[in-house]
Amino acid sequence: MKTNSKMKAILGQATHDSFASDELLSDELSDLLQAGFTVIHSAVVFSAMNQAARKTPVSSFPDLTGYECFINHLHVEDYFEGFTEDSQQLLCQGIAFALEVKRQLQFSFPGRQFNLIIAYNEFGCNFRFHTVRTGESWLPADLEQLTREAIMILET
Repeated sequence: MKTNSKMKAILGQATHDSFASDELLSDELSDLLQAGFTVIHSAVVFSAMNQAARKTPVSSFPDLTGYECFINHLHVEDYFEGFTEDSQQLLCQGIAFALEVKRQLQFSFPGRQFNLIIAYNEFGCNFRFHTVRTGESWLPADLEQLTREAIMILET
């Protein structure tokens, strides 16, 4: 796991596992996961995003990593009907979702490495994932460059 200092401050002494350990996923996020994954143009995408993925040309992006991050991007609050202004609950949903996506990706694609990215600020919690590819990256190596959001990267 990699984080920037903003995420470290939010988590405190907790690990990502313990921070979200009691969090049950919303029905909407569970449904998204239940649909599984699809491979399109060598990119792994949520099957629920299949239609958008097929309509979006890979050539619109500098690389497959950018394509995957675009297709696999979601706002956690849009899939969390019970969302209140309790921001910690929203981040817990995002982390719990990322942990479950990680588990399912490891099961479905055992030979592939992925980065799962959680970005959190006062406006919401975003999630995306991509396959790790040589010479391609979605985020800068120094996460401290990202000053507007708390960032966590889970790696498979």
